[in-house]
Formats: sequence, structure tokens, C-alpha cells
Amino acid sequence: MPLAVSETVLLVLTPDPVTLRDGHIAAEEAFAAGAKQVRLVLNRVGPASFGGAVRDLDECIDTVAAKLELVTRCTALQVKIISAMGSGNKLDPSQFRIGDISKTEGCPLARVMRRELRVRGIEHTKVLFSPEVPIKPAPLVDNDPGRRSTPASCAWLPSCAGLMMGGYIVQALIEPATEKQAT
Repeated sequence: MPLAVSETVLLVLTPDPVTLRDGHIAAEEAFAAGAKQVRLVLNRVGPASFGGAVRDLDECIDTVAAKLELVTRCTALQVKIISAMGSGNKLDPSQFRIGDISKTEGCPLARVMRRELRVRGIEHTKVLFSPEVPIKPAPLVDNDPGRRSTPASCAWLPSCAGLMMGGYIVQALIEPATEKQAT
């Protein structure tokens, strides 16, 4: 059964060489699956980033401002979105969950997003999160007392999160077709 894709695909990427390479590969795959237009956006999202044909969005951006802009915009345009929350300083991919942001726990990024989305009048949105308590990293060997350590992700966690989100989206896309075939 061929994969159904939207006519317009929006890929939001972090501006680094590996992500850009992977974004171009994903764009080629989207065209091969029937997309008429693919937009690559570099971690900055504004009103021009959305065309009228975007219907599903999966985002894995690291900055809160860009995440908030995407969720707010998708909510206003009634575009389905699933947003990846933090995997920084976590180790266990088996603890990833997909659910409503109002039900998240153990995720500092989800806490910030919940608070900021409430300010914008948004109580519910689909997210991938982990209830795993982040490990405490070793102290920095830096003499700057005001510098904080940035949460780091283990190499396997972002890819596991992406696979879970992709699987969730594919299941959601084929669910109506599967229900029709059963009747």
C-alpha cells in the first residue's frame, strides 16, 4: 500500500550540515511519495512558512521560541502537530510516551511549554515526552561561575523519538483507510 502524503510538506531543520543533508533526503522521499511542494525551513518559523495544504506536522526543534511558534500557528490553522519534548540528560528510550501535553511529567521542557502555551490560550497539544528523571551531569570544568551546562542528548534518544513520532503519524494516516477496509 503506497504511503499517503500531503501535497505540501514542511520540514523544519536546525541549520547544521548533517541536518540539512538529512532534510534534503527527506524532501526527495516526500516528492517520490507524491508531494507537490516541499519547504525546508531553518529553525525559524514565521507566517510565510505555512501554505494552505499542510495538514500534519512533526517537529523536533530544540528552541522553545520556535516550538511555541509552530504549536501556536498549527493550532490556529487546525494543522495536526506532534511536538518532541526534551530528551536531554535522559538515557532510556523505552520511557518515551506520546500523549497530551497536559498529562506530561518528568520533562522540564514540557513544563515550560505547558506554561507558555497556557499563556497563549492553548491547553492541549500532542507531544512525545519521557517521564524519566534527567540525570545530573558532571559539573563543568569552566571557570565562569555564571555558565550553565546545556542538557545533552545521548546519541540514540533523538533517533528513537523520531521513529516513534514517525510511526505515530503513519498509523494516524492509514487508520481511516484501515477502518474502511474492515467494513
